[in-house]
Amino acid sequence: MTSETFTTKFLSNSGYFTKYGSNLFGFAGTLGSKQAKQVLADVYKVDLVIIPNSCQKQYLALPDIVAINDIDWLNEISCSAINESSEQRGILIICETIQDL
Repeated sequence: MTSETFTTKFLSNSGYFTKYGSNLFGFAGTLGSKQAKQVLADVYKVDLVIIPNSCQKQYLALPDIVAINDIDWLNEISCSAINESSEQRGILIICETIQDL
C-alpha cells in the first residue's frame, strides 16, 4: 500500500476546477498539505476555508513497535490482535501478499 501523492490529489481537484470553473461555489474534502492548498489558491484564485468536524474523531494513534526479526514481528502482531479482541474490538491485519499469511 502506498500513500496518495500530492500529484493525484492535485489532478482530481484540478479536474473539478476545470470542469465547473466559475460555477464552483463549494468544495469539500481533504485538500492536502499547506503547500498543496497554496497551489490551489494561487492557480485557481480561490479562497480556502477550514471547517471543523462536527464530532470528535475516534481515531487513536498508538506508539510504533519495532521488531528485531520476523519472529518477534509476528509475536507483536499476535499479542496485539489478542489484546484488542479481548477488549471486544474489531481487528484487521493487512498482509502484502497471501504468502505472508
